[in-house]
Amino acid sequence: MPAFYMKDEEAKNVTAFLRWISHIDTNGWPPEPIELASLIQGPDKLPIDSPPEQAMVVTGERLFVSKGCSACHTLGKGPLVGPDLLDIVSQSGFDFLVQWLQDPEAIYVELGTRPINEGFPPMPAMNVSREEAVSIATFLLSCSEGDMKWGN
Repeated sequence: MPAFYMKDEEAKNVTAFLRWISHIDTNGWPPEPIELASLIQGPDKLPIDSPPEQAMVVTGERLFVSKGCSACHTLGKGPLVGPDLLDIVSQSGFDFLVQWLQDPEAIYVELGTRPINEGFPPMPAMNVSREEAVSIATFLLSCSEGDMKWGN
C-alpha cells in the first residue's frame, strides 16, 4: 500500500466517504461480466493438436469477455444493453463485423446513422486490433453455427 501522507482529519474524511459510497444502491450497475465455459476451465485448456480455427474461437471468446462485450450483449438470450449477437455474422457479414469491431464510428459516418440499431445506445470504440476483431467475429460465428446460448 502506498503512503498517502494524509493528516488524521483527511484520513477520517476519506474513510467516511468510502463507507458512505459502499452503501449506495447502484441497482446492479455495472453488471458483472458473464463467465464463459472456457474461462472457467482455465485459459490454456486446448488440446495441443487443436486446429487453428478452434484456437481463434477460444481467443475470441476470451476477448469477448475481456473487452467488455459481454457487459452489453448476450448470445441467444435476447437484448441486454445492446442487441443479442447470436446471428450477427449471418445478419451483417463477417467482414462488416470485423470493420465494426475495429471502428464503429467510421461505420456510423459511412452509413450516415448513429446508432445503427434503433432503441440501443451507440456502440463505443472497443480499441481492438484487426486480429482481435477477427478472433471475436470467429467466436460469434462459431456460436451462431452451434446455436450456443449464454448471457443474462
